[in-house]
Amino acid sequence: VAGGGAARAALTRLRAAVSSSSPHAFAADLAISAALNCRDGGRGATPLHRAAISGDADAVELFLQNGARPNTKDEKGCTPLHRALWFGHSEVCKLLLQRDECDVSTTNHAFETPSYMAALRGNAACLELVLERMRRHAGPPLTFHDGYTPLHAAVISGSQRCLQLLLAEGCACDERNKFQQTALHLAARLGSADATRMLLSSKACVNLKDEHRQTPLQADAQYARLAVSGRGVRRRTLFGCLCGVRGRLEALLATAIKQWNMLLGYSSQ
Repeated sequence: VAGGGAARAALTRLRAAVSSSSPHAFAADLAISAALNCRDGGRGATPLHRAAISGDADAVELFLQNGARPNTKDEKGCTPLHRALWFGHSEVCKLLLQRDECDVSTTNHAFETPSYMAALRGNAACLELVLERMRRHAGPPLTFHDGYTPLHAAVISGSQRCLQLLLAEGCACDERNKFQQTALHLAARLGSADATRMLLSSKACVNLKDEHRQTPLQADAQYARLAVSGRGVRRRTLFGCLCGVRGRLEALLATAIKQWNMLLGYSSQ
């Protein structure tokens, strides 16, 4: 079975069989369902992978109805759902997620879950579909890529909508990646004021330290100095957000100001 050609050939034969007036012809042609699960070179993509990559929702639906397995992985450990999410084909994602056997907690060889991949690509429509399926079919605890959670991924992608969806879902703000960074650390390093405000409003901790023993505020200041152009704007990113959040953060603000002054070489009063 070879690549997209196999997918198109399988689709053509299945459509012909479905439209055939002979039930025997249809039954005989269903033997092609075995070919639908063959992988390129024995370890690569299946026709369902190819259809998911190209965004051919009609082919995906027909393949699934005739025995294509949605959890088969290609040479990189990606399922058809992973591939559809990567390319942002929401209609294909919807069809795959409607199958009860579709595993939303599976990872590829990089330990990326479907929810992580959707957030990393910044595709809110696809992420919403995955989260809805996860609510209906609670699975085992998710394994995250190098400690990076979907929340980290949403900050990296810059998608406010993805971040909003994950926070509304109750994703923990203070999970750390392999560098001991929280999502707030990443927002500070990337200079994302909107992500910072959203995380602070969801009670993200401002005092956690990464592997370099830096808080998000200190990380923000370091990267502000490195970004020579626009230094003033970057330097105020996290500090400005901290100053704009009231109530819960009032007790933390004094500590943040002290850290800020020490970092800039001022003596605290």
